[in-house]
Amino acid sequence: MKAEHYYRNYTFRSKLGAKMQECIESRRRTHETACNDYALTLHSFDTFLLEGTFDDGLLSREAFDAYMEQVADRGVSGSYLQNINSCIRYFAFFLIRQGIDCFLPPKGKFRRSSPKKTIIPTVEKLKKFARFVDDEATCEEKIKNWKYAVSYAVVFRLLFLLGLRISEALDLQRHEVRFTDCTLYIRCSKNNKNRIVAFDEGLARLLREYDNAMEQQIPQRPYFFPGNAKGRLWRETFEKWLKRKWKKCFKDSCEGDLITPHCLRHAYTVHIVDLWASQGIDFKKMLPVLSKSLGHSSVANTYYYYHSVSQNGQAIDRFIMESDDVIPQEVRDAFNN
Repeated sequence: MKAEHYYRNYTFRSKLGAKMQECIESRRRTHETACNDYALTLHSFDTFLLEGTFDDGLLSREAFDAYMEQVADRGVSGSYLQNINSCIRYFAFFLIRQGIDCFLPPKGKFRRSSPKKTIIPTVEKLKKFARFVDDEATCEEKIKNWKYAVSYAVVFRLLFLLGLRISEALDLQRHEVRFTDCTLYIRCSKNNKNRIVAFDEGLARLLREYDNAMEQQIPQRPYFFPGNAKGRLWRETFEKWLKRKWKKCFKDSCEGDLITPHCLRHAYTVHIVDLWASQGIDFKKMLPVLSKSLGHSSVANTYYYYHSVSQNGQAIDRFIMESDDVIPQEVRDAFNN
């Protein structure tokens, strides 16, 4: 069953809310596949206007700058800020075409205002968290949030056990989880290349149990992780769930505000490479496999990726020494300088 486009119906309450709704409806007619993220951005901006001091019915430079500063304070990437800027810029053009005077955000590249600390949870912490959310899901079994509690717990495992990007996990359609050969078919990921990711029998049992349970809740659902009958779970709600549960599980830790879905992908990469190093496994044979599994465009990109997030230099030092025919000379030189 092919997934249909599903649009979440947001309620806009600011004085610009009605115009935001008009803009979204206009965009849906021409940009179907990109409209959900755009609507989410405008809904966030609408909430900011309503809760702050800028709800005067105007798209002003002061309101835009204050909102972008608030988003940047969350430690998001430059590309994320660029997407936010593009969405509000599109809305500004919509207002201008209607003869409404407003501030037009300029084009430009954004950088993270301050370095964001990368959290690499230990294997022990990841296991403890998995047990914690499983127990919580069991407690919620008889209430309306049970479906989401179970779904989030399974998505969490796909991120730290397989190294998937959060968008790849949530975009999985039901027929793309193949139990016959224990593989996931990942469509058009970051580098616009489809790929196959294998999983073991232990994870297969969990996915089967989840699939059967969801089939009883939402028969013939298109997405493996359903938000409702037609749509999938939302990235933003998973991120909020992850932070909230992490804080609850590790009450004495300050990582709750810093943990993100991508931290789980980082953890997968670092732990598997360090495991190879400790076991003396040949990097030259295994790293291309890891690169393909992660969906990287080249082995060199995987090298950069590991180096940027690893907190243990032993594995990468050995990798540099033993990978002369895998890593380009200019890449090795960049990290030797």
